[in-house]
Amino acid sequence: MARTGHSEASRRLRFSALGLILALGLLLRLYHLNQPPVDFLSWRETQTLMVARNFYREGMNLFRPSVDWRTTDEVAPKGTVGGTELMVVPYLTACLYHVFGLRYWVGRVAPILFALVGTAYFYRLVERFYGRRRAALSALLLTVSPYFLFCGRAHMPEPFAFAMFFAALHYYDRWLDPDTNAGFWPAALACLVTLVGKPPLVIIAVPMGFLTLQRYGWRAFRKPRLYLFALLVGLPAALYLLYSWKILIPEAGLSFAQPGLLGYRRYLTDPAYYVDVGKTAAVYALTPPICLLAALGLCFRPDAARKYFVHAWCLGALALFILMPGACRANGYYHMVLAPPAVVLAAGALEAGLNRRRLRVGAVAALLAAAGWSLHVAARLYEPQDLAAYHCGTWLEANTPADTLVLSASPNPATLYFADRVGWTTWSETYGKDAAFDHDFVNKVAGLGAAVLAVSDPWFDNPYYPQYQDIRDDLYDTYLCRHDEDFVVFSLRNRADLGLPEDGRIAFGTPEGRKYLRGTWGPIQESEDGAPFVTMGPAAISRIRFTAPGAVARIYLDMASAMPGQHVTIGLNGETAGALHLAKPRDRGKALIEPQDTAARETPWTVTLGAASQNRDGVSILLYGLEVEAVR
Repeated sequence: MARTGHSEASRRLRFSALGLILALGLLLRLYHLNQPPVDFLSWRETQTLMVARNFYREGMNLFRPSVDWRTTDEVAPKGTVGGTELMVVPYLTACLYHVFGLRYWVGRVAPILFALVGTAYFYRLVERFYGRRRAALSALLLTVSPYFLFCGRAHMPEPFAFAMFFAALHYYDRWLDPDTNAGFWPAALACLVTLVGKPPLVIIAVPMGFLTLQRYGWRAFRKPRLYLFALLVGLPAALYLLYSWKILIPEAGLSFAQPGLLGYRRYLTDPAYYVDVGKTAAVYALTPPICLLAALGLCFRPDAARKYFVHAWCLGALALFILMPGACRANGYYHMVLAPPAVVLAAGALEAGLNRRRLRVGAVAALLAAAGWSLHVAARLYEPQDLAAYHCGTWLEANTPADTLVLSASPNPATLYFADRVGWTTWSETYGKDAAFDHDFVNKVAGLGAAVLAVSDPWFDNPYYPQYQDIRDDLYDTYLCRHDEDFVVFSLRNRADLGLPEDGRIAFGTPEGRKYLRGTWGPIQESEDGAPFVTMGPAAISRIRFTAPGAVARIYLDMASAMPGQHVTIGLNGETAGALHLAKPRDRGKALIEPQDTAARETPWTVTLGAASQNRDGVSILLYGLEVEAVR
């Protein structure tokens, strides 16, 4: 009777600890629940959110996922995408869309639920090997682990896949346990959906292999039921991947990945690869405190062979960096595979400290420090980092017809998602063929019907980011544009309008003034008295282009110098038009240009400015405005 009471109390204690951890995980993930996906992984989240929205609109066929971007071969009626995981999370989200409608918070429900389910299975898995206290510590540390916390509320496959990963290990170990010998079907199903839900998690074979050999030794190779398990898991997974890669990709030419993503030789022989992934893993996937505690945990020798399970798990996690080096280098969130075994090791070190009276206070302090550090890093991941795509996309949704075809100048599909428009990105022209944002690409998609070019990069006009240098001026000269604070939209069906405002004045320190600038001009800034301006540099010569409705009598330029004793030469339409000497930095002066030919022009007026000196940042002139006085 006493034993039954003790068992009941132990069970209540376990559920209380797990319940508190799950409540904490839920609370942390409810933060900004309705926030649009504008964080650092917006490109990945909007991919799967597109799939969910298209399931909702085009039909609930789990095996025909589609996206909103197209190839440069044709504008297909449906953007079927291949080379992907099984779209379980988007499918469930689409089901919820049918109930609650298309809302941002709906896209977070399934990931949050799977994150909590995964935490529960992780707790039970660790408890089977290391006991209740270590399970609680491990689950707590995993709950606040930066990538697990962040991705556990993001519309991505990771929450689902890791939940199934933990469940598969839990049930597989139960199945191998001679005392229970139960769990075959749950283990097989969970393992199967792990592999199709996130194929890189094939690394589950390493901890599973350890459990198998630890239970049977070399006799495992003579166990028919193990072969049956492998067949039931491996065959459907292989068939799905074959279908996704060999049927869907050739059909539509679209995929979330490109052929060179593995990149074995290119990365594995490069020492910088190991440095880069090591830094990312230590800072974001694990955090330095967890790294130190896990390293300390490795120093404790397990008291039973079975408890080397976490060491085998670590080897499996590290194997991913050998199997998929290209993906691991490009996608820092792949490093989260290291977090589960690392927190188990870290929990082992903390548990050892808690078991010793002299070290108990230090262990508690280390636990709080590790959790606090993780939450601090996670908070940085929550910060909006792609608001430009959101602003650009929502503007397009509100101001263009629903059938408008849009070219996004970014490989990130977020602008298309927020715009709710079909079009193209610069991710690729088709599977296996990279795209480049240049004149040829713009002309090609314009020929396919693209009506709008969306540039959702706040640094588009910044000369210190040279990727747009060769095309920016031509776009402003060629197409009508709408310029906002952090995006530019070009109408590919309307010619540029470089006409002056009605009062003949251009304020260059405003978004509306950017379309007149050519060459290298810096971002918009404000002087101490609140006057907006732009800077010229790093090139010593830049230009201004505009059109006037009639004859021009005089042109005034309002500018200042970034250097003392600045001499500015001024040209107009290819001819010398004067000069201006600016003695002191930041002191504003006005240059007067009087055209020799004042007659009206059909072509734009071009003012050229040349600076004699620059500061160490390459800045020479501060340009405030231009005013045109018409012939009376």
